[in-house]
Amino acid sequence: MPQLHPHSLPRRPRRARAWRSAADLRRLATPWFFYALAGRLVRWLAAVAVLGGLAALMAARAAGAEGAARAAGAEGTIAALLHAVTAPLAGGLYLLMALAAGLGLLGVARLCPIVAAAAAPTTALMAMLSMAAQAVQASAGDAWWNAQLAPEAMLLPFTLGAVLLRHAIAEPPRADRAAAVLLLAGLLPLAVLHLGAMPAPHAAPPPAAALALGLLAGGAHAAAVVLQRTRLEIVERARRQLHALEVL
Repeated sequence: MPQLHPHSLPRRPRRARAWRSAADLRRLATPWFFYALAGRLVRWLAAVAVLGGLAALMAARAAGAEGAARAAGAEGTIAALLHAVTAPLAGGLYLLMALAAGLGLLGVARLCPIVAAAAAPTTALMAMLSMAAQAVQASAGDAWWNAQLAPEAMLLPFTLGAVLLRHAIAEPPRADRAAAVLLLAGLLPLAVLHLGAMPAPHAAPPPAAALALGLLAGGAHAAAVVLQRTRLEIVERARRQLHALEVL
């Protein structure tokens, strides 16, 4: 039998990629499939967060030591870096929570309210770190409060309120709906405050390299924590469902 050239053989059809198939996207949004995927991503994100955070701190300390005479020194540079990183992360995480809560309110996917519940503690932590860093930046003669902290201060009640609603209401579907309404209601005042926020007085911007590394490390850390909390929330809700079935 004569040998056939490989290009003359019939080609097997390629498999559709996961993001091109609606069925695969729905499967990705199922809690247990996301649980396995998140478990593989958490380790890499944690490594990026640790390495990027160390590099950002080294860059901030070096820049603070060079400009100690004209700025607040290394401590002030690190505080400015922390504020510059945590403030956008707090706002971005709140937008993620509100989007996931809104999609869960519409019944798009079961995973959406789980992600919204998992992101709430990290969002509150980022907002509090941003306010603490701004307080450290303020000098002894200046007030630590300024208009730049208004979005973070307004973000905390809505985020903590959503957490309290989930703990106060025993039924998870009702708790998710109540938290979603509260989070969506907070979008309008937060948008108005962000648009009207003024830069902090006498605030020296952090170095560009340190800021880029800090945003990378902070984003990786927030993503790793939210993914791990999502995994724990999936397990906890499954345990509650099994317990309810056993009672019946």
